[in-house]
Amino acid sequence: MAQPESAFGETAKNAFDFYNTYLSVIYGLLATQGLTSVVDFTSKDDEQVWNLLSILLFAGIFLTVMRLWFNLANIDELTRRAYELAASSKHSKFNFLLMVDLVFATAFAGLSLAMFKAIPSEISFFGLFLWLGALYLLYDLFSGFLFYRFTKGIDETANCQEIVEKYKGKVRKWIKQDFGFATAATVLYFTALALKRDNSVTLASAFVLLAAVQLVVELFPHWGDVISKSSGRA
Repeated sequence: MAQPESAFGETAKNAFDFYNTYLSVIYGLLATQGLTSVVDFTSKDDEQVWNLLSILLFAGIFLTVMRLWFNLANIDELTRRAYELAASSKHSKFNFLLMVDLVFATAFAGLSLAMFKAIPSEISFFGLFLWLGALYLLYDLFSGFLFYRFTKGIDETANCQEIVEKYKGKVRKWIKQDFGFATAATVLYFTALALKRDNSVTLASAFVLLAAVQLVVELFPHWGDVISKSSGRA
């Protein structure tokens, strides 16, 4: 990862290093805990514990965790420069923006771990997934609000404005994607609730498909643009 360059570049560099290290530790532990769940499931004699439903739910949340990890850790040059502009070379603002990211990242990890533990109960599982989708959308909205607030009245040079406008466009794209994510989570939860049973392989399959699409869009952003344009034409 390229290091940020600014008047307080050393402080920013150290902050980003801490941020990336924290994410690596917490999501590495989460992924390990998820894999440990497989061992726990397979060590039990009850065939109802580790069946096709459990496998699908596990696969879906594992893909979701990979998506969250990649999304949070993938801070590109535009994001770094935008954060520095929003902070206006003030250490407290810069650290606050990163702290908000860390708090939400920790909450996402906690909910994901709870989802691993909820398997194979679909109603509880999708209830937690609904909370995860809502929290992710809240994160987009809140971090976007902070960025808009901190960049209000910023230096209106052409370069600064270009960075601000590009990042605002990125935030709008995140909100649009995660609104769809939260909507899908809502549909899955209330469908599971309406069925009043915890053995719908169809719902679990839909969840895996959603998680896979989300991860693909995260890894290959241009595919996400194609999907968005196709949906718009439809």
